Amino acid sequence: MLRIGVVGMGYGARIHLPAYLANKDVTVTGLADAGSGRADQQIVEAVPGARAFSNGNELASWSGIDAISIAAPATHQADIVRSAIKHGKHVLCEKPFGSSLKQISALTEAAKISGITTALNYQFRYDAGIKRMANLISNGEIGRILHIKVSWLVDSGLHSNRLWSWRDEEAAAGGVLLDWCSHVIDYTRMFLRDSVSKILCSTRVMTLSRLDQRGEARAVTAPDSCTLHCTFSGGAVGEFLVSRVEPGGHGHRIDIYGEKGRISFHHRPPFTADKKHLWICLSGEREIEIKIYESSLDSKIDDRLSAFSLLAEDFVVAGSGGPRSCLLPKFSDGEYVWRVLDAALSSIKTGQEVPL
Repeated sequence: MLRIGVVGMGYGARIHLPAYLANKDVTVTGLADAGSGRADQQIVEAVPGARAFSNGNELASWSGIDAISIAAPATHQADIVRSAIKHGKHVLCEKPFGSSLKQISALTEAAKISGITTALNYQFRYDAGIKRMANLISNGEIGRILHIKVSWLVDSGLHSNRLWSWRDEEAAAGGVLLDWCSHVIDYTRMFLRDSVSKILCSTRVMTLSRLDQRGEARAVTAPDSCTLHCTFSGGAVGEFLVSRVEPGGHGHRIDIYGEKGRISFHHRPPFTADKKHLWICLSGEREIEIKIYESSLDSKIDDRLSAFSLLAEDFVVAGSGGPRSCLLPKFSDGEYVWRVLDAALSSIKTGQEVPL
């Protein structure tokens, strides 16, 4: 039985905690917040007998856990990961996994030396539609990949009741480039089994301010819209348009063009399971929809929880000494994503295409 502590009582309480509580091979023994008191509340409501901490580093060093699952803001992630490595704890961390390439490279090397099990929450690898898409590509259904187009356009950033948070602050590693495009960089590498060789990136801040919890206007400095043009080592080209401030945004769509045809995945708002579709269109033939789920599924299910639960299961198996799934993202995968992000940040500053 793996003893796990969860850091972060926002996303961590909504997604990480339920996944572990549903896993028969896990005991949740500790919860940590940043002094909000939410950890104590969760212990009363969901995890009786667990211990509450007001600091993620303290939980990471506690002898009562074997592994830690981190859903803290990006600028706090690296310190908690560093503490966990120092104390020999297995680590699952949310992306973007820290706030700089230098930081992530050091953590990746330290984790490798320590021999702990590492994982990152690039949960789209475990999304049923995207997994099916990857399998079709791997099986050669559309031949060699020539072009990938991603348009992830939503209007969630336009909602008037959305309060200012660290995700609106560039210095706190907020914004869609680090938060959302990191997913795109990861799953396109999975599709192509190839790495980005050149990148051109531009970003915009469309919403200039938001009200904070005290009702005061706070400046938004993190980009809420981003465009990336990528060239991959094998010659494929990627076009990625990501925005959370797109009026009437159509959701998350991926179109992959190969020598034999196209595969398309589309998840429409409000992002329930019944809004997810997958098609294949081979050269000279009509478009055919492909079944994603093999059994009936609650249309109201939170797909983030479904995907994270599968990822967490693989993490628990590996952390318990079992075989590691090839799908489970490692710290080295996060380091690759950060190399691309670092080049994208350089491209934004210079306005030029940057080689990796």
